[in-house]
Amino acid sequence: HDVAEAHAGEAFEDDMKMVVCAFTAMSWPATNDPPGFVSAALNALPILGKKVLAKRYLTKERHLHEQLVHELIQLFRALLEYVKLFHKSGLRWNPGGAELIVTSTQDRSTWCLTSSSWE
Repeated sequence: HDVAEAHAGEAFEDDMKMVVCAFTAMSWPATNDPPGFVSAALNALPILGKKVLAKRYLTKERHLHEQLVHELIQLFRALLEYVKLFHKSGLRWNPGGAELIVTSTQDRSTWCLTSSSWE
């Protein structure tokens, strides 16, 4: 029983590595080159996906792993397109938007959006 539990995660080890690699791309707002950063993570996915699919699975399991690989690649292709379209040179805030004011007391913080048009 303990041996089975110890090796239970091994069946999904490559899947997990692929997911972790993909989700590092989610830190794109903290980079100077968001499209390049997302693209680097996306470029690794087919390689990791081949490693996932190289394992022998039952037919039903194989379909699930194939679906994971395909959908993850599609998700991050869409993220790359979004970043290229709206945040090519970094995260941009609306310069004409409301100002964020944060006040803090010992027991709580209060966040408030202000705008001259609300007065």
